[in-house]
Amino acid sequence: MAYLFSGTPIALVARKATVMQRSLLRLGRIPAYADMVGRQLSSRLRCLPNTIIVGAQKAGTSSLYGYLTQHPDILGSNRKEVHYFDGGTDPRVDNFEKGEQWYRAHFPLKAKTSRRTRILEATPSYLFVPHGPSRIAALVPNVKMIVVLREPVERAISHYFYELHNGREDRPIMKALTEEEGLLEPIWRTRNYKSRELLQYSYKARGRYAEQLARFFGYFARDQLLILSSKSLFKTTTEALSRTLDFLGLNSDVPIPDKSARNVGTYNSPVEKDVIEYLENYFAPYNDDLFELLGGKLDW
Repeated sequence: MAYLFSGTPIALVARKATVMQRSLLRLGRIPAYADMVGRQLSSRLRCLPNTIIVGAQKAGTSSLYGYLTQHPDILGSNRKEVHYFDGGTDPRVDNFEKGEQWYRAHFPLKAKTSRRTRILEATPSYLFVPHGPSRIAALVPNVKMIVVLREPVERAISHYFYELHNGREDRPIMKALTEEEGLLEPIWRTRNYKSRELLQYSYKARGRYAEQLARFFGYFARDQLLILSSKSLFKTTTEALSRTLDFLGLNSDVPIPDKSARNVGTYNSPVEKDVIEYLENYFAPYNDDLFELLGGKLDW
């Protein structure tokens, strides 16, 4: 029997393909499916990432990924968010169970890289899900990671309006915020980290950065993580990029021609003062924990 590089029988892939192709043909996605099959066939010849932007959501990771992949010594994954270590955004499918072969399929061939090449992906929920650090450490223990942190009040509001505009939220903002703990408590207890409620309605939980970073510091040396503020990324982009490239050991004098912001969400609805005050009071102790963990305040 013919086998793939990873040991998976080609006949088995073919049988699965006949079923999937019917639905993919209706969706017009056969070329993408065929490309992925080809990538998995060559998975052993492909790289694993040595650089990951691990978070945070709604903090500017799309922009940073877009900036960095313009550098000649940085090659990105075939899509920005691979969603491997977090299991993915579909509660019915666990990407992590697909295994290393599937993950490798998203990255460049080794033959197209050199010793100085940084292989990059960016999935912002890796910072948030509790099992993210341990899974990353098991597969790529020497990886360098970049974290972009947005002021958590702004991040929570942006997250709410993102869900609202995408039709996944219909509650008033204060109701959504105050109901969060009760909604998420059973999820934390049962460790159902792929539930839709956690993925969509974790407005406040995602801004508790100290506990998330502490999990990473339990598996990685601190010099493996670079912490950037969202404000510095957008207000002083050149300086933030220079710092990032220095962290990656790359030439920071290389021009990055397109420094426009990517995937920027906007909301025109006014946010009432009591919502702002509620969030500021909520995040105050968590921000204190973060600044103590980092040994200084961020420029929020």
